Amino acid sequence: DVPSFDADLYPEVCLRGLAGFIPGLRAYVDGESERPLIDGGYYTQTPENRPLIGPGGVPGYYVNGAFAGFGLMAAEAAGELCAAHVLGNTLPSYASAFVPSRYADPAYPLEELVSRGGGSI
Repeated sequence: DVPSFDADLYPEVCLRGLAGFIPGLRAYVDGESERPLIDGGYYTQTPENRPLIGPGGVPGYYVNGAFAGFGLMAAEAAGELCAAHVLGNTLPSYASAFVPSRYADPAYPLEELVSRGGGSI
């Protein structure tokens, strides 16, 4: 038998689990606050739907995001690519398609990609 799970308790289960990693959340578990709730989430994405992976324009700052809902599926490859940027390793040929600085390149085909429905990760 598969155990049942009360979906109404999901936010509280998440909060209790996260409190083990983020001690400041313990106040919400042990306190007299209202029960937590989940109100969906937000997808971050770029106009052409390609993630941002690479240097963020400030020394020591790197971006690895804007996955438009594909974060779990792309996490390993994106993490590997971001780590290559951070460590100064040789980058794969496709790395330039994801760097935030691509928008400053006049040769970057942003309008074409957007008109085609965006890129795909």
